[in-house]
Amino acid sequence: MIEFSNLGKQNSPQGMFSLDSRENSDTNIADSISHHIEQCCLAFLKSLVDNGYKLKLTSKNSQLIAQMLRTISMIHQLRILKTRKTKRDLFYEQKNLFGEQRNLDSCINRICCWLGVDPTSGYLLSSGHGLVIGQLKICRSTGITDCSLKATLIDDFSDANLFTTAQCILVVEKDATFQKLIGEGFLKLFPNTLLVTGRGYPDIATRILLNKLSNLPLFGLLDCDPHGIEIAMTYKYGNCSKTFGVKNQTLSHFEWIGLSRCKLPKFVISAVQFLPLQTSELVKVEKLCQRIAILGNTALLDELIRMRQCSNKLELEAVSGIAPGSMCQYLLRTKLSKYAVVEKSN
Repeated sequence: MIEFSNLGKQNSPQGMFSLDSRENSDTNIADSISHHIEQCCLAFLKSLVDNGYKLKLTSKNSQLIAQMLRTISMIHQLRILKTRKTKRDLFYEQKNLFGEQRNLDSCINRICCWLGVDPTSGYLLSSGHGLVIGQLKICRSTGITDCSLKATLIDDFSDANLFTTAQCILVVEKDATFQKLIGEGFLKLFPNTLLVTGRGYPDIATRILLNKLSNLPLFGLLDCDPHGIEIAMTYKYGNCSKTFGVKNQTLSHFEWIGLSRCKLPKFVISAVQFLPLQTSELVKVEKLCQRIAILGNTALLDELIRMRQCSNKLELEAVSGIAPGSMCQYLLRTKLSKYAVVEKSN
């Protein structure tokens, strides 16, 4: 049986008609990756004929093969037609075939590994779910987006020009925290700080934006729980998945500023605000300890060890519930005092 993961190991077809000899060869010259896709597909088909390989189809792998063929066909079409789409667009074009978005994502990653190159770069856009607000203007061919007017959905800004007068960026974990800070007057207290949320685990689009703004100090405020620590690690070191091409979306300048039980604010947080860790969360803590020990981040490692010892967690809502404006006035004013507006004395 031929596996798609092994297709790239086949030699280019010999003795077959050459794609270079076609009358419309300009496309191949202009786009060598499209030519590479075509050659790899031809090599696969030739191997079935010349080497006597057979595809043993089952109800499970026949669907995978159909998904793989359709995915590479759509990618090839994007390059030939020089159009751009999001992964979500491609999914809805063949929703009945893929069933779930993750199946399309898996096929794209398999194809990248098979070809040894990312054929989607520049043609397949990352549709994000993060938000940004603050002194930032995003200039694209379709117009200018002023993020100071309202929270803006983070799209794929790879080809956009960004202009900002901000001095730093604060990333928060959840949309609820994002909205809470805006309501507490974050933009008035920190007028030169961009506020960003990945709304959970950061997607590629959010990390692309932050990478394009890598000249600015980047701070992260997340829950003191296993997921919050893992999200902080994802921003700084990238994720552990083997997704092709994601390894460069790391933010080495990312600085975790809490929420830390080891450096709790001066005001008292009641013991009832700490929530017990579930069994699955304790397992995650163990895995994160192993990874962070290798990376050598002592601050996050100490936090995880303390979390494991106490067997509980603390969410940012515990701070926001202490008093009106407590997240901005107490927690962030302490952590980001350099970027806060100086209060005028009476």
